[in-house]
Amino acid sequence: MGRVELDGEEIIHTLEPLRKKWQRIRYMEKLVSTVLVVCMIIFFGGAVCFPYIKKIYLLLPVACGLIIFSIILLNILGKNSHKRKQEYTDFYKRLISRPVLHSIFEKVTFEPHEGYPREDFKASELMWIFGSSYTYTSEDLIIGTYKGVNFRRADVKITHKSSDSTVVDVDGRLLEVVFPKKINGIVRVVKEGMVINLMGVNSPLVETEDADFNKKYNVYAEDKHSAFYLLTPQFMEYIKNLYSRDNQITITFDGEKLYFLQSGHGGIFEPPAGEFNAWDEVKKCREELSEIGEIIDVLQVENVADKGQML
Repeated sequence: MGRVELDGEEIIHTLEPLRKKWQRIRYMEKLVSTVLVVCMIIFFGGAVCFPYIKKIYLLLPVACGLIIFSIILLNILGKNSHKRKQEYTDFYKRLISRPVLHSIFEKVTFEPHEGYPREDFKASELMWIFGSSYTYTSEDLIIGTYKGVNFRRADVKITHKSSDSTVVDVDGRLLEVVFPKKINGIVRVVKEGMVINLMGVNSPLVETEDADFNKKYNVYAEDKHSAFYLLTPQFMEYIKNLYSRDNQITITFDGEKLYFLQSGHGGIFEPPAGEFNAWDEVKKCREELSEIGEIIDVLQVENVADKGQML
């Protein structure tokens, strides 16, 4: 990894005031929310007690007015809070995240407001999520090269409606690696116990020689030799170490690209709400981004690309 060049003075004079503005609005939201709860207790409690305590009616119009005012004010503060947080986040990504990215990868572009395309996600066959009740959002698209290997990485969130609630199906990161191997069919790896709708329902379950891995992951492949070729001991050990950390891990490989979807610990470039040290943030970003290189290294992509055939 290369050296990270930060403009410490710009970070202090730009990020900290933006963070404080956002935090002030968040404090006001909490205060108004508290007033709203108290007024609702007075209003509904007073309505119940009205037949028994005649003087309570004096408080009802006041409580009703405060409820209406609080709801309007919360709506205004919510929009302002979102705007201030977005402004703070954008500057955080420009002043801290971009320098870290350029210190790690040979060639890299970072588009915070762009994501992994919906149609490309659908083509990855990671999961079938495109019914009318599903929503798909993505941001923080990274396109780069590591040791000559091309990749794309982005934050992805998928939700769907269930009765009166919203269910979060995925809240994490997707990595796409150009990974040329000659295989037959598609290989899929999913965390044991996950309920997913596999695109290739006819693909049989494949057991590896690693009993511990078999307990943690299910492997589906039309050709078991292709699965064994992808799942080297190093790769299996790597994803076994992620089992407890990530709520969901789904991997598909079609012979051209490998897709690695992790869910459960949010996006990479989330700025802190409280005071922070810039170099601590650099360390955090580097640790998060180092996973891209680790996955490419453990897959031994360079060697595979040179071989161009199954072992």
